[in-house]
Amino acid sequence: SLLAAHHRQHCSAPPPSLVRIAAVGRRAVGAEAGSGMEAAQAAGDAQRREGEQDREAGAAEAAVAEEQREEWRVFAQDEVQRIRCYWDEWAGDYEHSVTGEWRYTCPAHMVTVLLSLALPRAIPQLRVLDAGAGSGLVGVELSRAGAACLRLDAVDISPVMLEQCREKGMYTSATEMVLGEEMDMPTDSYDVILCCGTFSRSGPAPSNTLLEFMRVTAPSGWVLFTVRDDYHRANEEAFAVVFDSLLVSPAHAHGKRRGELHQSELRPYLPGVEKGAFYRLWWFQVLPGVSE
Repeated sequence: SLLAAHHRQHCSAPPPSLVRIAAVGRRAVGAEAGSGMEAAQAAGDAQRREGEQDREAGAAEAAVAEEQREEWRVFAQDEVQRIRCYWDEWAGDYEHSVTGEWRYTCPAHMVTVLLSLALPRAIPQLRVLDAGAGSGLVGVELSRAGAACLRLDAVDISPVMLEQCREKGMYTSATEMVLGEEMDMPTDSYDVILCCGTFSRSGPAPSNTLLEFMRVTAPSGWVLFTVRDDYHRANEEAFAVVFDSLLVSPAHAHGKRRGELHQSELRPYLPGVEKGAFYRLWWFQVLPGVSE
């Protein structure tokens, strides 16, 4: 029939060349499909590895945060002794380490900010407490800046460190004291308190210490302190509670309250040895309490 003839003419078997092309095409499609499956599997493996790395990094970060977190209580007596021994043993190499290889610049930063707050003519009348003085690096920076104060007293947990303060000849007194406990000094004893490099995981509780700083600082005086950023982030809510509590004339601070809380930009803490460690400098003015 005409229909059958048309089918034979137009629907006959393809020539061999087309068969070969089709075969090659099928192999290419198969190879492409196989390659696509392999690529998808490789991408899935990469995502799984990335997920595992993220989980490991998250676990490590959580472990560090947990290590930094603390209850902010007064140290037990055995802890005080352990911390004292630690700093006593390190005292001989301390300045060589921190000012040399570690490139510790917190004291210089703190003195720069203090000088921006106090008029130059007022410096000679200031009573300054270096709280957690260590070997006296803050005193060294004050001397370099030509900032001779009326009084510059040092307190620290380590008697060996305090002996280095005395040897520098720039401190009026050097007294062994545990920060975080009640400070054995009268209310309104100082115009400025400088606390450099002390608030960290192994340091005193900020909640107790800042209250005492307010008590011994006279109205219109200043409190300056540094805090490692990892320690602050691990205890951020607790710090916020402490900072807020200082706004409302706590009774322990004899009715005084803090003024505006200032903070510096993040700065490298020990750039020579801890590339990822940063700190901020914080400061506030001590104001008279609000009358009822």
